Amino acid sequence: MANCPKGHLSTELDYCSECGTKMPTDNLSSSGSAAPVNNLAARATNRIACPACSAPHHADDGKFCEICGYNFSTGQTVDLSVATLTPPPPMVVPISTETVKQIVAKNEAVLPPASNIAITGWQITIRIDPALATPLSPPAPVQAPIQILLHKTTNLIGRTSIAKGVLPDIPLDFDDAVSHRHALLIVQADGSLVVRDIGSSNGVQFKDDDLETMADVPLQHGDVFCLGHWTAIEVQKQSGVEVP
Repeated sequence: MANCPKGHLSTELDYCSECGTKMPTDNLSSSGSAAPVNNLAARATNRIACPACSAPHHADDGKFCEICGYNFSTGQTVDLSVATLTPPPPMVVPISTETVKQIVAKNEAVLPPASNIAITGWQITIRIDPALATPLSPPAPVQAPIQILLHKTTNLIGRTSIAKGVLPDIPLDFDDAVSHRHALLIVQADGSLVVRDIGSSNGVQFKDDDLETMADVPLQHGDVFCLGHWTAIEVQKQSGVEVP
């Protein structure tokens, strides 16, 4: 083994096999012998030519040719361009209606006592509409409509991400085409309701048009906007509730 300037023991004499630092030209093994030179000579003797592209290869370098991907164990050539550029198909993990309700319940659990909650006068109903699917959409899940009462004036629509610390007020974890931070439902000072696309990947559709990013679009009782693969959200003004 040769001594690397950074303190590693390297099996190579030109560049450190651990960190890639250029090795001193007079570097010897820790015992003072020229063992590394003999090791290099052995590697040179044991090199073979790749049957597919003729590139030199040593068994210690692994079972694949670094140039063409030839597998010395199976005798097959791996198409490196396809293996590198073709992403795996997206994995859709369906989340049940009950799970979504539990997430909503956890969000509501951290709200102030009911007497201190400002009543917004709005609620939403979330439905799965298979007719909204595109040819690239996965099969729509079968689940009952979900109703959520809007307690807050600003409500985040998106998908839950524990790693990113995103806990939407309106979680749509069953639809992987919904961004973690997708849109906002905002109750204005006069009690009216608007929806705002906050830079989502796949947008928000309302009345067959894509909403402009960061633009507030007014909503009326019974209006429906769509997002994701097949998620439709209907807004409803609560009867008998006076909004400021």
